[in-house]
Amino acid sequence: MEKKHVFVTGASGFVGRYLIPELIKLNYEVTIFVRENSFLDNVKDLPIQIRKGDILNKQELEAALPKEAVVVHLAALLRNATYGEYYDIHVEGTKNLIAACKEKGIKRIIAISTTSTLAQKRTPYGETKKIADLLFQASKLDITILKPDFIYGKGGPGFTNIVNIVKKFPIIPVIGDGKYRKQPIHVTDVVKAILSALEYHTTIGKSYVVAGNESIPFEDIIKAIKEELQIKKTIFHLPKLPFYSLAYVLRNRKNAPFTKTSLEGLFQDCHFDITSLKEELHVIPMKFNDGLKISL
Repeated sequence: MEKKHVFVTGASGFVGRYLIPELIKLNYEVTIFVRENSFLDNVKDLPIQIRKGDILNKQELEAALPKEAVVVHLAALLRNATYGEYYDIHVEGTKNLIAACKEKGIKRIIAISTTSTLAQKRTPYGETKKIADLLFQASKLDITILKPDFIYGKGGPGFTNIVNIVKKFPIIPVIGDGKYRKQPIHVTDVVKAILSALEYHTTIGKSYVVAGNESIPFEDIIKAIKEELQIKKTIFHLPKLPFYSLAYVLRNRKNAPFTKTSLEGLFQDCHFDITSLKEELHVIPMKFNDGLKISL
C-alpha cells in the first residue's frame, strides 16, 4: 500500500514537534518546510524529508511541495510583532501557499488558525489570521480550518512562560482580577484533531474550534499550576491601567513585551462550543488537571 504524503509548514514549532512523530507512527511519508535557521534537533533522527525556504517566497514553496500531498499549514508568527510583520507571514504566506498548491495540483489543506480570529477585539495576530482563513475559504481548495485556543504542554512557549513566573517570582503577578476565562487545550489533543482532519474528508469546508472542555478563570490556571508544583506563593493582582499606559509608551517599539490589543485579547473571556470537535473529529479533550500532570 502506497504511503500518503503529508507536507508540513512550520514543523519546527511547538505543535510540529508533537505532530511529526505521530505522522511517522501512522506510516505517512512526511516532508517538512522550515526556515534556514530552524531548530531541528527534535526531528533530525526521524525518516522525513527536510526542505528549507521562506514562506514569503512562492518559488521556494512550489519547489519544496511534492506533487501529491496533503498540506498541514502550521507556520505562523507567534512573537509580538508589528501588524505588517504579521500580515506578511499570515496573509502573504497564505497567498503563496495557495498559489503553490494550485500550481502543483494539490487540493487538500489542513490550516491551523486560532480562536483569536473569533474575538470581539482582535489583536493584529488574530486579525491577520482571520484574513488568512478567508483566503483559504475562498481558494476553492479542499480546506479544513482548525482554531485552537491556548495550547499548553511540555515545551509550549506561552505555557512555559507562565510556569516560570510561578516558579521564579517571589509573588505571582496577575494583571487585573484574573477572572477572565480561557479554554486550554493540551498539545496532544491538537495533534489528534489534525490527524482526524487528515482522515475524515467530511471535515472539508468546515472550521472547528479546538479547545478544552473547561472554561477556566486565568487565576485558577495559576492556582492549578501552583498546586501541581506544590508551590505556596501569594497571587498579587496588578491594576490594568499601568499596563495600558506602558503599552502606549512602547507602541512603536519592535518586539514590545505586550501591546494594547494583546492586553485586550488576554482579558477577553473564552466560552467556546466544542461539540463538533468531539462529534466530527472524535477528539475528547483531556481535563486540564490531567494535562498539567503530564506537562509539568
